[in-house]
Amino acid sequence: MQFAAPMMLAGAAAIAIPIVLHLFYRARYKPLPWGPMTFLRQAIEQTRRRLRLQELILLLLRCLAIVLLAVALARPGWSGLTAASRDGPVDAVFLVDVSYSMGAADGGVSRLDRAKEAARALLDHLPAGSSIQVVTFADRAWLVGPQQRFNLDQARLLLERLEPTALATDLLPGLTLAWEAAQSGLAPAKEVYVFTDLQRLGLERNVEALRAKAQEIRNHGQLVFVQCGHPQRQPTNVAIEGIQWQGVIPHTRTRMPFTVILHNRGTTPVRGIQAAVEIDGRAVEKDAIQIDRIEPGQSWPVTLSGSLEEPGIRIVRAQIRGDDLPGDNVFYIPLLVRDKIRVLLVDGTPNPDDPVRAGDHFVRTALNPGRSPDHFIETESVSATEVGPRHLDGKEAVYLLNVPLRTESNPLGGPSPEFWDELVKFVRNGGGLIIAAGDNVSPFTYQTQLGPEGRDLLPFPLTGKRKAEENAPYRLAAPSLPTDCFLADFRKPGYAEALERISLQQTLTVDENGPGRVLIRDTQGQPYLMQRHLGEGLVLLFASSLDESWCHFSADPGSFHVPMALLILKHLTERRRPAQMLTAGETILWTVPDTLNQTSLEMLLPPVSGEKNPERAPLALPTRRPGQSRLQVQWTETYRAGIYGIVPQGRSLEAAAEHGSLFVVNPDLRESTSLAVATPEEMTEWLGFAPAIVPAGAGETVPAIQQLRSRGEWTEYLLTALLVLLVIESAWAWVCGRAW
Repeated sequence: MQFAAPMMLAGAAAIAIPIVLHLFYRARYKPLPWGPMTFLRQAIEQTRRRLRLQELILLLLRCLAIVLLAVALARPGWSGLTAASRDGPVDAVFLVDVSYSMGAADGGVSRLDRAKEAARALLDHLPAGSSIQVVTFADRAWLVGPQQRFNLDQARLLLERLEPTALATDLLPGLTLAWEAAQSGLAPAKEVYVFTDLQRLGLERNVEALRAKAQEIRNHGQLVFVQCGHPQRQPTNVAIEGIQWQGVIPHTRTRMPFTVILHNRGTTPVRGIQAAVEIDGRAVEKDAIQIDRIEPGQSWPVTLSGSLEEPGIRIVRAQIRGDDLPGDNVFYIPLLVRDKIRVLLVDGTPNPDDPVRAGDHFVRTALNPGRSPDHFIETESVSATEVGPRHLDGKEAVYLLNVPLRTESNPLGGPSPEFWDELVKFVRNGGGLIIAAGDNVSPFTYQTQLGPEGRDLLPFPLTGKRKAEENAPYRLAAPSLPTDCFLADFRKPGYAEALERISLQQTLTVDENGPGRVLIRDTQGQPYLMQRHLGEGLVLLFASSLDESWCHFSADPGSFHVPMALLILKHLTERRRPAQMLTAGETILWTVPDTLNQTSLEMLLPPVSGEKNPERAPLALPTRRPGQSRLQVQWTETYRAGIYGIVPQGRSLEAAAEHGSLFVVNPDLRESTSLAVATPEEMTEWLGFAPAIVPAGAGETVPAIQQLRSRGEWTEYLLTALLVLLVIESAWAWVCGRAW
């Protein structure tokens, strides 16, 4: 039990008044000698017990009346709602849910707008002298203000500026911060109002801790849930789950198809969804594509194509319209568009007189099948004896095609040590290296110079060679490809048959105890294609040659070698990500280049609703994290979907692209996994008590709160009981003839 005015209980001490009066009147009786009384004594003794009982009942009634009056003035009640006086000041905290489910349209008005309306109405009806703090929450919590807790006008302004985030819901952080804000006030009465849609996912994530915190608030103040969504109505919702670009490598002067993956996450069919794709803010097609109907739980791919005109980092944005929840209707991907991709072919068997018989013939043909001088893949062929460090400048990948190594007996037979030193740096900095075998490849020499004891480039130790019988060549096994491999397309019909038609006459043998991974095996289980991550780059090793000395590529060059070469180059170039992709709520961490160590940096944030230009926020000075030698900066407030960029002060997003500090943040799709609303029974089970839940709305919330207080407070009932008791006391006093 709680009392709104506990000091009034001191009035119960007035119970001494009727007791004293009772004893005082008893003390006035004096014995008087009178003859006739002798004859009445016997009658008096017979009625004395009855008179004493009547007086005792009268005394008890008068004492109870005084106690009831004192308790009624103390205003007792069952719940924390009565801990706050109707007229006395309170420390109120408005805890507003800003997860993106609050952006759902419910009856033509978003849930967040309904929360704002209810919050303003409650703010207008707070008792005089009350303080207010506004706290927002999603999967984390923010104390919004106002800075002066008695400034109700500033609180109204802060409420108006609230916008939904791209985050999922978790009530616990918000409830924790709200109670801390309430306790920082000076008023004896604490009130916490939670404006939320009561999404089930946000309540059941941390049930035990949530129950403990809710019980703590209930024991010392009041906790009211203001339900901002219709309990029986779920919004229609189609989410964008991703964008896939089709083709090998994005390059200029081409048109690329983009497939947008839609998914109906609601419980009802959705009709008339419109999907559109933009590249750097320009629509790829004149009109959006409309989908007639998407069933609940159904995924639906939508393909739109756009022209790639300019090289560099392009931002692809997919957006849909037509459902009730806009929070997951947008998705971003960065796309690195190339004008040229330059590949170095180091040929161990050059043939200037007959290029078709050179060791690089099949690779050059695969990378540029039409031999077009304007092709976006530009190859440079250099013999193994002439290649040097300068040939690595501007290259994306390097092929070593049957390249010999220098030995004491052949000091000029292969690339120079300077080339190998630069090649190791090239790979570790993100370049791709493809090594192919052949007659010039000595397993012992390669293992000595390129193995762990040398430059450590090989995926596995080389142990020797093996040669197939002339009429029984080795064949590749398509099922040996891992399903998560970038070459997994070769498991599919068509590609798989082309892969298995290739015949191998000789291959290297390896010891699979190494840092690499086998991607393709032959039918005898021996590795054919292996990979190894080295620094930020990748090394691929073919156990056979990429010409016809050890392998018959001419069996099916179009179905095998061309797709294989292009998929490899795509994988190698994709490793250099144009921008980091994050989910809303994740931390941006960026290593500052040495050239910017002394530069003031700021974060460019996605524009707020209705604005075009990005917001700017200063960044803290770069610091060194434990175990790191380079300075880094971090940003944790990624609660809006869109493009973030770290730039020198005053610069634009183009500077972020130049420095590799561009970040793409997409909505946290956990939020719309289920939009089911928690029922009062579930709330009672999770919190351990039946919480007060009132509807949102200016015309509903305030009356509901007042009704809760009236039902929770006993004062009116006690005063009624006091009136009845006084009537009974008066009647009994008249019957007893003792009206003092």
